[in-house]
Amino acid sequence: AAGDAADGAGLDGGGADLRVAQHAEEFAEAGDLLLQHAAEGFGRDVAAGDAGAAGGDDGIVILQATTGVEIDNAGLIEGREGVAGNSADGILIAVGGSPGNRITGYVDITNTGTISGGLDGVATEPGAGITASAQGPVTITNEGDGEILGGTDGIWVDSGGDVTINNFDNGHIEGETGAGIHV
Repeated sequence: AAGDAADGAGLDGGGADLRVAQHAEEFAEAGDLLLQHAAEGFGRDVAAGDAGAAGGDDGIVILQATTGVEIDNAGLIEGREGVAGNSADGILIAVGGSPGNRITGYVDITNTGTISGGLDGVATEPGAGITASAQGPVTITNEGDGEILGGTDGIWVDSGGDVTINNFDNGHIEGETGAGIHV
């Protein structure tokens, strides 16, 4: 809607000009990411920086974060199709989109909804529910009726720090052709 800066295109969308006379102390620190639409499942790919047009492969793509990434999902985040050479991950956090290339910060994901990577037989290139590559700690909490599903692994993590994965209550983590959890 006009004047609603929160719904601009991508993470670097417009809207700053709509907030006249605010001091810099009122904005987030450089490198912090606020993913306020995560609970809605976005409905499109979101990539940090100048990623160009969204390609429809992954649900959420974060290519770099210097401080860290926090995602709280109570809805649906889905990687659908994938294309040759690129898997369809529900959430992909890796420098340049390449698993194993770690972002410099931490990753903290809480899920009570559904996070789904492209499923085998449905997607051209099946993907993990969550792929997270970080130099800092990685914490993933799946609780309530939360589901993390992947056409390959449910969760794939490469971390230079501690890795904590919690699956509480009726939570469900599943990899279709790989592991439920691969660390």
